[in-house]
Amino acid sequence: MPRASGRVRRPWDPRRPTHALFALALAALASCRAQRTLKITSDPSECEVRIDGERMGVTPLSLSFEHYGTRRVSLYRTGYRTYSRLVELSPPWYARFPIDIVSEVLVPLGWRDLHTVHVRMQPGVPVLLEPDLQEILDRAEGMRRAGPEGPPPPAPRPADVEEASSRP
Repeated sequence: MPRASGRVRRPWDPRRPTHALFALALAALASCRAQRTLKITSDPSECEVRIDGERMGVTPLSLSFEHYGTRRVSLYRTGYRTYSRLVELSPPWYARFPIDIVSEVLVPLGWRDLHTVHVRMQPGVPVLLEPDLQEILDRAEGMRRAGPEGPPPPAPRPADVEEASSRP
Protein backbone atom coordinates (compact mmCIF):
# COMPACT_ATOMS: atom_id res chain seq x y z
CA MET A 1 0.00 0.00 0.00
CA PRO A 2 1.55 3.37 -1.02
CA ARG A 3 2.10 6.13 1.49
CA ALA A 4 -0.43 8.90 1.78
CA SER A 5 2.14 11.65 1.26
CA GLY A 6 3.11 10.29 -2.11
CA ARG A 7 6.83 10.46 -1.20
CA VAL A 8 8.98 7.65 -2.47
CA ARG A 9 11.91 6.64 -0.31
CA ARG A 10 15.19 6.59 -2.23
CA PRO A 11 18.11 4.29 -1.37
CA TRP A 12 21.54 5.56 -0.28
CA ASP A 13 22.87 8.09 -2.76
CA PRO A 14 26.26 9.73 -2.06
CA ARG A 15 25.35 12.61 -4.41
CA ARG A 16 22.64 13.83 -2.03
CA PRO A 17 23.99 16.58 0.25
CA THR A 18 22.73 15.00 3.49
CA HIS A 19 24.20 11.61 2.60
CA ALA A 20 27.53 13.13 1.58
CA LEU A 21 27.68 15.16 4.80
CA PHE A 22 26.92 12.06 6.85
CA ALA A 23 29.67 10.08 5.05
CA LEU A 24 32.17 12.90 5.61
CA ALA A 25 31.33 13.09 9.34
CA LEU A 26 31.66 9.32 9.67
CA ALA A 27 35.08 9.40 7.97
CA ALA A 28 36.26 12.20 10.27
CA LEU A 29 35.17 10.28 13.35
CA ALA A 30 36.91 7.15 12.15
CA SER A 31 40.24 8.98 11.83
CA CYS A 32 40.26 10.59 15.27
CA ARG A 33 42.24 7.88 17.03
CA ALA A 34 45.25 9.16 18.95
CA GLN A 35 48.70 8.42 17.55
CA ARG A 36 50.80 6.87 20.33
CA THR A 37 54.54 6.71 19.62
CA LEU A 38 57.54 5.48 21.61
CA LYS A 39 60.79 6.96 20.31
CA ILE A 40 64.06 5.34 21.46
CA THR A 41 67.45 6.94 20.74
CA SER A 42 70.92 6.13 21.98
CA ASP A 43 74.44 7.48 22.05
CA PRO A 44 76.06 5.77 20.11
CA SER A 45 73.29 4.87 17.71
CA GLU A 46 72.53 1.51 16.09
CA CYS A 47 72.02 -0.37 19.36
CA GLU A 48 69.75 -3.39 19.28
CA VAL A 49 66.44 -2.62 21.00
CA ARG A 50 64.30 -5.19 22.79
CA ILE A 51 61.00 -4.38 24.40
CA ASP A 52 59.71 -6.95 26.87
CA GLY A 53 62.27 -9.39 25.48
CA GLU A 54 61.13 -9.04 21.87
CA ARG A 55 63.58 -7.64 19.30
CA MET A 56 62.13 -4.47 17.75
CA GLY A 57 65.01 -3.03 15.69
CA VAL A 58 67.97 -0.69 16.14
CA THR A 59 68.21 2.88 17.36
CA PRO A 60 66.99 5.43 16.44
CA LEU A 61 63.62 3.69 16.56
CA SER A 62 60.02 4.94 16.52
CA LEU A 63 57.28 2.49 17.41
CA SER A 64 53.56 2.99 17.58
CA PHE A 65 51.79 1.33 20.50
CA GLU A 66 48.19 0.68 21.45
CA HIS A 67 48.19 0.25 25.23
CA TYR A 68 49.72 2.21 28.07
CA GLY A 69 51.60 0.53 30.91
CA THR A 70 55.09 -0.53 31.96
CA ARG A 71 57.53 -1.97 29.43
CA ARG A 72 61.08 -3.30 29.85
CA VAL A 73 63.36 -1.54 27.37
CA SER A 74 66.78 -3.17 26.81
CA LEU A 75 69.59 -1.95 24.54
CA TYR A 76 72.55 -4.05 23.42
CA ARG A 77 75.70 -3.18 21.52
CA THR A 78 79.06 -4.92 21.25
CA GLY A 79 81.68 -3.19 23.40
CA TYR A 80 79.07 -1.52 25.66
CA ARG A 81 77.33 -2.50 28.86
CA THR A 82 73.82 -3.78 28.44
CA TYR A 83 71.18 -1.20 29.34
CA SER A 84 67.82 -2.31 30.71
CA ARG A 85 65.11 -0.49 32.63
CA LEU A 86 61.35 -0.33 33.11
CA VAL A 87 59.69 2.51 31.21
CA GLU A 88 56.28 3.76 32.28
CA LEU A 89 54.05 4.70 29.34
CA SER A 90 51.44 6.73 31.19
CA PRO A 91 48.42 8.20 29.43
CA PRO A 92 48.02 11.98 29.09
CA TRP A 93 44.95 13.69 30.52
CA TYR A 94 42.87 13.23 27.38
CA ALA A 95 43.46 9.46 27.33
CA ARG A 96 42.15 8.75 30.84
CA PHE A 97 38.69 7.32 31.46
CA PRO A 98 36.04 8.79 30.96
CA ILE A 99 37.61 11.68 29.03
CA ASP A 100 39.03 9.21 26.49
CA ILE A 101 35.52 8.40 25.26
CA VAL A 102 35.05 12.01 24.21
CA SER A 103 38.61 12.71 23.02
CA GLU A 104 39.03 9.55 20.93
CA VAL A 105 35.49 8.88 19.71
CA LEU A 106 33.46 12.07 19.63
CA VAL A 107 36.04 14.81 18.95
CA PRO A 108 38.10 14.13 15.83
CA LEU A 109 41.26 16.03 16.77
CA GLY A 110 43.86 13.33 16.07
CA TRP A 111 45.86 13.65 19.30
CA ARG A 112 49.58 12.81 19.24
CA ASP A 113 51.19 11.21 22.28
CA LEU A 114 54.99 10.95 22.07
CA HIS A 115 57.10 9.17 24.70
CA THR A 116 60.88 9.42 24.31
CA VAL A 117 63.70 7.38 25.82
CA HIS A 118 67.32 8.45 25.30
CA VAL A 119 70.12 6.18 26.49
CA ARG A 120 73.80 7.05 26.82
CA MET A 121 75.52 3.66 26.57
CA GLN A 122 78.51 3.01 28.85
CA PRO A 123 81.60 1.32 27.40
CA GLY A 124 82.41 -2.03 28.94
CA VAL A 125 81.66 -5.72 28.87
CA PRO A 126 78.05 -6.61 28.10
CA VAL A 127 76.17 -8.01 31.08
CA LEU A 128 73.88 -10.94 30.46
CA LEU A 129 70.47 -10.10 31.83
CA GLU A 130 68.94 -13.53 31.57
CA PRO A 131 69.79 -15.63 34.63
CA ASP A 132 71.36 -18.99 34.02
CA LEU A 133 69.42 -22.15 34.76
CA GLN A 134 71.71 -23.47 37.51
CA GLU A 135 71.36 -20.29 39.59
CA ILE A 136 67.58 -20.54 39.38
CA LEU A 137 67.64 -24.21 40.40
CA ASP A 138 69.94 -23.42 43.37
CA ARG A 139 67.63 -20.64 44.57
CA ALA A 140 64.58 -22.90 44.20
CA GLU A 141 66.27 -25.66 46.22
CA GLY A 142 67.17 -23.15 48.96
CA MET A 143 63.58 -21.97 49.16
CA ARG A 144 62.30 -25.54 49.27
CA ARG A 145 64.57 -26.37 52.23
CA ALA A 146 63.90 -23.08 54.08
CA GLY A 147 61.83 -23.05 57.24
CA PRO A 148 59.13 -20.60 58.30
CA GLU A 149 61.68 -17.77 58.63
CA GLY A 150 62.39 -17.93 54.90
CA PRO A 151 65.53 -18.65 52.92
CA PRO A 152 68.89 -17.28 54.04
CA PRO A 153 70.26 -14.31 52.07
CA PRO A 154 72.26 -15.37 49.01
CA ALA A 155 76.03 -15.54 49.33
CA PRO A 156 77.79 -12.70 47.47
CA ARG A 157 79.31 -13.65 44.13
CA PRO A 158 83.05 -13.11 43.59
CA ALA A 159 82.38 -10.31 41.08
CA ASP A 160 80.19 -8.47 43.63
CA VAL A 161 82.89 -8.75 46.34
CA GLU A 162 85.54 -7.35 43.98
CA GLU A 163 83.33 -4.38 43.03
CA ALA A 164 82.56 -3.59 46.67
CA SER A 165 86.23 -3.72 47.71
CA SER A 166 87.35 -1.49 44.81
CA ARG A 167 84.97 1.33 45.81
CA PRO A 168 86.35 4.02 48.16
